[in-house]
Amino acid sequence: MSALLCRASEPVTLFDFTKPGHGWKGNSRTRPAEGEGFCVELTGEEDPWLEGPAVTVPGADVAQQLALELDAECGQPGNVEVFFAVEGKPFTAENSAWLRRKGSSGTPYRGMVRLLGPRMHFRCDPPGSVGRVSLRALRVRPLVPLATIAHEKPVRVAVPASPLCASGGAVEVAHDPARWNAFVCRVKGSAFAESNPAETLMVITGKQMVPVDLASADVTREQHADGFTVEARARDAGGAEWRLTRRFSPCRDGVRVDGSITVNQSREVVHLPWVTLFAGCGSFGERKGQALLPGVEYLENEPSSNEKEIKGAAANRRLVEPYKVCYPVMALTADGKWISLSWQTGGVAASPLFDSPDRVFHSGGHVMGVWSPAAGEARFESEFAVHAGVKLEAGRTYEYSFIVSGGEGAPVTEAVGAYVARGLPPVPVFDGGFDAAVRLLAAGWLDSASRHGLAWRHAVWGKSFPPVSHAEDVPAYLLWLAAQTTDSALKTRLTNTAREAIAALPPGRYGMGGISHTKRPVGALLYGNLEGLVRQAGPRAAQMAASIPEGRRRYAPAPGKPDFGSTLGSDHCNGFTAMTAEEMLEQAALSGDEAAIAAALAVLDKMTANYAGQVPRGAQPWEMPLHTPDIVAAGRLVRTYVLGYLLSGKEAYLEQARYWAWTGVTMLYLAPPTEGPVGLYATIGVIGATHWSAPNWIGQPVQWCGLVYRSALEDLARVDRVQPELWRTLARGMTVAGLQMCFPLDDAERRCGLLPDYFLLQAQCPDGPAINPGTLQTHLGEAYGKVPFYTLNRLASGALVHVPGEVRQVDADDGTMALTVTAWPESEYRILITRVGQPPQRVLWNGNPIEFRYVKEARVLWVTVTGSGRLRMTM
Repeated sequence: MSALLCRASEPVTLFDFTKPGHGWKGNSRTRPAEGEGFCVELTGEEDPWLEGPAVTVPGADVAQQLALELDAECGQPGNVEVFFAVEGKPFTAENSAWLRRKGSSGTPYRGMVRLLGPRMHFRCDPPGSVGRVSLRALRVRPLVPLATIAHEKPVRVAVPASPLCASGGAVEVAHDPARWNAFVCRVKGSAFAESNPAETLMVITGKQMVPVDLASADVTREQHADGFTVEARARDAGGAEWRLTRRFSPCRDGVRVDGSITVNQSREVVHLPWVTLFAGCGSFGERKGQALLPGVEYLENEPSSNEKEIKGAAANRRLVEPYKVCYPVMALTADGKWISLSWQTGGVAASPLFDSPDRVFHSGGHVMGVWSPAAGEARFESEFAVHAGVKLEAGRTYEYSFIVSGGEGAPVTEAVGAYVARGLPPVPVFDGGFDAAVRLLAAGWLDSASRHGLAWRHAVWGKSFPPVSHAEDVPAYLLWLAAQTTDSALKTRLTNTAREAIAALPPGRYGMGGISHTKRPVGALLYGNLEGLVRQAGPRAAQMAASIPEGRRRYAPAPGKPDFGSTLGSDHCNGFTAMTAEEMLEQAALSGDEAAIAAALAVLDKMTANYAGQVPRGAQPWEMPLHTPDIVAAGRLVRTYVLGYLLSGKEAYLEQARYWAWTGVTMLYLAPPTEGPVGLYATIGVIGATHWSAPNWIGQPVQWCGLVYRSALEDLARVDRVQPELWRTLARGMTVAGLQMCFPLDDAERRCGLLPDYFLLQAQCPDGPAINPGTLQTHLGEAYGKVPFYTLNRLASGALVHVPGEVRQVDADDGTMALTVTAWPESEYRILITRVGQPPQRVLWNGNPIEFRYVKEARVLWVTVTGSGRLRMTM
């Protein structure tokens, strides 16, 4: 290991906006305003910005980055996005960064950008589109590295014949009793990973950077009944005494290491490796089955930091900011086994080091580590130049821990399951609970800018997403909210608006289309053309099955669009295929056409053969490279297989649904990403960037994507007998996180009750297009133990029953088919039963005979009822 020590420079004011002649101007979405500095009023139109002339930037000859400090006040909460370019060049999304404010109003916005040349110009995009913006000063500080660390190829660990040993689950750790940090990890008896005994700490003493040579430290050890403790003592060149301890002990899924670091003099540490492991050295080498860093990397046997989802510098993800990691674990599989490393570093921020294969040390395997200083304010992501060290106080003990887990299994989801088995975080609490949620979403439908009379926009974002004049799903959502609220005035508004919207629907509409991302046939059961829907369902399912007979949907670039399949290595993938397969099986479930059902299930079997055990990808082909790991793909695949199970009763389909459900957990925040209240159960929509460049969605939750996955988990929980509560907890966490992210009732831009396209974790504020409440609302009831919006259940006969509410089959002592229905509609609705071979002899609702409608061609029947009760049918 080698290092270079440099000193930081002082800040320089580039622009003093309180003085004339700064040369900045706003675009057409701003207008001049009176006030201190450069003041503008935002007009309410999307994408306002302020930009300035080129200016000479200090430090171009010695620095590669700049620390920016913007002294400003903005009318809306959130981050300032800064664009930067060399003189004469246009601004691009690739050269942009966030300036964030820590603390209250009056503190500057701060961030870091790359120094592109001696003269640069800047553009500032304030948060929101209304309010006043006042710029007072823009200052920069050239970031000259405090230290640059180089890394040497490690020497293989050789443990003696009688090592210290600790075993837990399928993992055994063997440690050299005479050396610090010299151990080998075995999984099911096979060597899988090892440490680096030559690893050192690097500290600053005075004006010098010196190593803490742990390889030469005095080492003592103590054996315990269930493990062992190793202690190292060393002295640095400045005379400080260091004491490091590690206790190795078994845990349910591996070996846990509890460590501590103490130094008797205050020190600034510029390289603090809490743990570094090299997987595959001397065994499976640089190949792998899969690998995972949750929310950041989800890989097949391909290099990490590749450019299949992100191109350019942002593709390098070997050392990322801690908040971007959904939970502290990284994992890798090879030869049917897996290993994972999870960690906690107490109050010291640390970044995961993840490179597969290892191009940092060139160990011949894969490197997984946890290092400080963390990427962020102390260093740029994926770079080993450090701008600020970690300050350790004299005499204070810094505790940390890590767990090495392992077992059998080819997919990396085995490691995810082991992590989750330790316990899920509590579901967040939405202030005001269910009643407040109903009021908030009602405001989204009734009072937000999404509504235009009896038309609604899918999302509010400038002139994009124009109003949809006949949104068939909206009345159903309004009626569900009306059935839940205790506010009589709000109930009246919701009900009347729903009735007016229903009356305005053109004749023949099914009631199933609309503006939500989660399509359910509730409108058809309440007010739509149900007969038309079920008559077309079988032929439609058969037609869709015929379009993908091999269980593959072939991708072709849309005219005038990029080829999003260019980095996929194929013309098909699981998520892209599931976009068709989910609808195919959904249509099959609305019909009793057995030939169409068989054709749909045959396609599903082909999909299993094609895609089982893979990474979910490719379900957002309108803007994302198909190779991108995608939580929407996970959700579509889960629901596809749940529908297959409901149609067939085959356990194999349910097992596939469980697998795809686990793949989505790789993109779900199960640890708080920041100190803010919003973050747990937030979801990363895709591990990649739009058009390979920007926005980069890593670390930027897109909750509507997670809510599509959430809906599929709720469907899975109804039929899974293995771990339904796990799926329910995950689903309800995502629902409540979505509520936390919604624009508030007093939003200045009338986005109240709408779901933001994305949420800024560090600024703790919603941003982007404001999406209608439907996707969030679809399973709101389940999150609070209320009657669900919609249920589809399989009966013992193989028939399927659709209700706006909840339904279960009960035993009947007279040989009839009996159902208990708990419904939410406050007026008439229909119960649809499909796969009925002949009309029943008699149908009773709460003991009274009622009429039914049987469609022989579709082999379905329905009854029109009110309220909740028991349905009996004599066949």
